[in-house]
Amino acid sequence: MRPVPLLTLTLLVACSTKSGAEDSALLDARPAACDPEQLGGGEVGDLAPEFTLLDQNDAPQALSAACGDVTLLVFGTFWCGKCQAEAEELEALYQSHVASGFSVFAAYSENIDGEPPTAADLSEWADFYGFTFPTVADPSKVTDRTYDPDTETRPTNVLLSREGRVLSVGGVIPEEEIGVALGE
Repeated sequence: MRPVPLLTLTLLVACSTKSGAEDSALLDARPAACDPEQLGGGEVGDLAPEFTLLDQNDAPQALSAACGDVTLLVFGTFWCGKCQAEAEELEALYQSHVASGFSVFAAYSENIDGEPPTAADLSEWADFYGFTFPTVADPSKVTDRTYDPDTETRPTNVLLSREGRVLSVGGVIPEEEIGVALGE
């Protein structure tokens, strides 16, 4: 198990809005709520570290809200062609498995111009692709550093078990792997 520096997991993530005001979200060291006594990490088998980021409505979204579901974490940017292609399929994937206890949590670090996404950017992205799951800003790329610290691969996807353990980290996760995790 790779240790995750506490400082990395306790960073304050700041998101700018078009009005120039700053919002922030706290990334802390609690694992994905399934076992709050243990410190999580980003490698296969680790408990996923808890994080809370602001969504398209400027509302905090915590990973722990998905505890008990198999969860797909999606980390990307708006300008990335592969992220756009994946986004076209995400809502259908989510709807195909939501009844079995499946969640999607999509975090984006840059808008189409390479800037931190605002709530308006996130809202436009989620509306364009028809997302009904949380779409959040991660301008400090804290989630990337946790799950894929050595590369700038986009998108990065992480599949979590119902207990909040990391099952897989990589590019697009095959739907068959999601089905196996769900027991389908």
